[in-house]
Amino acid sequence: MPRRPDGTAERGGRNAGARKRSWRERQALDGPSLVRLIAGLRLIPPMWYYAALFVAFVAEGTSFPLVHIPSIVMFLVSAYLVAAGNVSLAAVILVATAGSTVGGFITYWLAGRMAPRSTEPAPATAAGATSVGEHHVNFWTKPDRLARVRSFALRYGALLALASRWLGVLRPAALLGTGMAHVKPWKVLPALFVGSLTYCTAYQLGAQALQAVSIRLLREVETEWVLFYVVLLALVWAGGIYVIRKVRL
Repeated sequence: MPRRPDGTAERGGRNAGARKRSWRERQALDGPSLVRLIAGLRLIPPMWYYAALFVAFVAEGTSFPLVHIPSIVMFLVSAYLVAAGNVSLAAVILVATAGSTVGGFITYWLAGRMAPRSTEPAPATAAGATSVGEHHVNFWTKPDRLARVRSFALRYGALLALASRWLGVLRPAALLGTGMAHVKPWKVLPALFVGSLTYCTAYQLGAQALQAVSIRLLREVETEWVLFYVVLLALVWAGGIYVIRKVRL
């Protein structure tokens, strides 16, 4: 088609090409929607994020079902915000440590409230079952195994609370056993704090190294696949809770 003397058709073709290039550049710059969501986290005020992080780690620290949040998710989100300069690395570690300590102490305190002061088994009810508190504690562990943990806690006290943060799926049994053994709170609280501090420091520093790799990976992988793996991990986590409930470590 002949071009107009004023070059309108030529400019239109260049503008169309420019629009196409800008769309591609915008897609390459923004990446998948999940990356844009992570970038949107930078808009959260730091104090709000610290408060949400504390509450999340309290829930995670209790090890209660349904409120337990995988800690690696929170470590990675914090790593993105630290890398963006929105929050401080030291503050994130301290807030996570405080939340994890409070959560673990809640489980210890509840177990102590449920368990009798004596070392004898709880009195059976008319139906032959133990008390309501013992039944609730037995959600996580078998009575004989919990009795062994309790006897270990009676001998080693706060050492079990110190190591509980690193015990993974055995952590609920360690916290419950420590509470049921009625280890002194002034021994348990510092032990929980030191254990949580070492755990949160190690994992947060690891997340800082991982966040750069994960951002590059998210830019190259379709969002649908990322969400698929997130759902898959959630199902595996829920299945793990179910297995623990059945096996009762």
